[in-house]
Amino acid sequence: MSSYSSDQLDLYFHRIHYPQAEHPIDRFAFLTELLRHQLVYVPFETLSLHYSVNKQISLNRQDLFNKIVGRCRGGYCLENNTFFGAILESLGFRVMGVFCRITYATRGIYDGSWRAMSVFSLVSLFII
Repeated sequence: MSSYSSDQLDLYFHRIHYPQAEHPIDRFAFLTELLRHQLVYVPFETLSLHYSVNKQISLNRQDLFNKIVGRCRGGYCLENNTFFGAILESLGFRVMGVFCRITYATRGIYDGSWRAMSVFSLVSLFII
């Protein structure tokens, strides 16, 4: 999988209002602020699934970059998590994509329904 270029990362930082001059040296502090900016400025949205002609999404990294950064949109959970994972990898973090199951069983509802959702967990915070 290809990483985003330094020019693309600059555009991303501009998109989330997080200038590189404000990036802390401490990797954990940087990751914390990066996640905060990502969550504030890149919304979860389902517009493409509900209002597009073909009702399809793409998880291609360049398509995600063009949508989220180029067109200042948000994305469905799989789009946002895949995109943010690619950002983290481009910044030197090791990222592992995992899937989780969402269930209503904790509320006493056993309907067998579930939705797959991509969740990225950091394997190592202190790389580089």
